[in-house]
Amino acid sequence: VSTVVTHLVHLPPSLVTEPAGVGILADLRIGGTGDDAGSPGASGPAEAELRRRLDDLAEIPAIDMLKIDVQGAEVMVFRGAREKLKRAVAVHAEVCFVHLYKDQPLFGEVDLELRSLGLIPHHLHHINRRTILPAFSAENPNSAMNQMLFADVIYVRDFTKANLMDDEQLKHLALVAHHCYCSHDLAIHCLYRLAARNAIAPNAVDLFAASLKAAVIPAN
Repeated sequence: VSTVVTHLVHLPPSLVTEPAGVGILADLRIGGTGDDAGSPGASGPAEAELRRRLDDLAEIPAIDMLKIDVQGAEVMVFRGAREKLKRAVAVHAEVCFVHLYKDQPLFGEVDLELRSLGLIPHHLHHINRRTILPAFSAENPNSAMNQMLFADVIYVRDFTKANLMDDEQLKHLALVAHHCYCSHDLAIHCLYRLAARNAIAPNAVDLFAASLKAAVIPAN
């Protein structure tokens, strides 16, 4: 597995036009979203336009992992990359739970789009919360209780259907899980599947587990 070279792609914002009047809706009724954050009816991804689809970029032959934050235009990008994302093993995307931009797709739509590509939620990272008005302190405008605004969500290729993944996909998923997210259990699962296929050494799981233990427990 250590010999596999992955194609990690950083999608530049220039691939999507800047939505006109981007800003948080002022009538959101959530603290920390005052006049400096935007005006009522602020435009968002509905007025964005893809300059080039990922599927049309010859300079990107393959995608193993896509990390994306395009201010509410995520679904638009995914729909322009369905061919390349068919083999991707991970997608790291920012999702919103309430509307920050006009007509933006929320978490449910992003989830359906990625699930249609054979990806499932794996990890919810960096949840951004705010206090609902009027329970709000001007001294702490970014105070938070339970209301979620947005978060980073990591999707991975559905490992419960590993029979639909080839050896290279399993290897790449093991690398991403281990090195990017410390999801050692997922990495071990991939190694277990690969060993069962005789695609790697039969003792790969034991060797990997031993290396994790050695990294955590200092030698005497």
